[in-house]
Amino acid sequence: MVRQRSLQNGNSGSLRVTSFLHTGQRSAGLALRGIHFIVDVTQASRMMPVMQSVTAFVLAGGKSSRMGRDKAGLVLAGKTLLERAVQTARAAGAQVCIVGAGQALHDMAARLTCSTVGDAFPGQGPLAGIHAALASAHAGQVNFILAVDIPFVTAALLQFVLSRAKESGALATLPHAAGRIHPLCAVYRREFAAAAQQALAEGNNKIEAALHGQTVEIIGEAELVRRGFHAAMLANLNTPEEFAEAERRVGCPQPAKAL
Repeated sequence: MVRQRSLQNGNSGSLRVTSFLHTGQRSAGLALRGIHFIVDVTQASRMMPVMQSVTAFVLAGGKSSRMGRDKAGLVLAGKTLLERAVQTARAAGAQVCIVGAGQALHDMAARLTCSTVGDAFPGQGPLAGIHAALASAHAGQVNFILAVDIPFVTAALLQFVLSRAKESGALATLPHAAGRIHPLCAVYRREFAAAAQQALAEGNNKIEAALHGQTVEIIGEAELVRRGFHAAMLANLNTPEEFAEAERRVGCPQPAKAL
């Protein structure tokens, strides 16, 4: 968790932070050490079609080693996880590009009429996917990064995170929920590609390495809840057990256990 200082005020929502104390909480491999947080205390301006002319990059090139099979092609409630991510981003008004390699992924992207981008640093994890997205010709000034394995995120949440990003001017804008940061449902400015490239070239594949010393806006969970969002929307699926739980959540029938 982040212990915030100089935050004595009565405003709900996120808070402007210029320093923090790291208390040991890690988030999906992302430590909070060395990151400068900026979060706005003022309420977001009224919602508008903020995703227009914005590209959402769906990261779908992971190894899926813990899942044991390609996550992009997993079917949840009649749709693959890739289809769900693309449809959510489009419902938010974004153009969509898929980051990943392999013929199967390219075929799925073609069926969804999406362009694809390959990693310049293959095998170096999600940070390489973020770099590939921001360094591509499809990137704009601000860009949404969405992992394929976060199936319950909504279009409204994407729009809200982007509205915060545009207000703050921070290099990266990330939601914080369930005690951790979510760097793969977040907005990054194109300039972040340079920091990502430097970290990757040095063999440091952690998103933390690229965020170190950068200006980052964190949207607190209290503000997310006040806006009608909740932590379960940001749950990602890494294991067969987590996928089975997602199936139960959407009411998919479970196979009978052998006697």
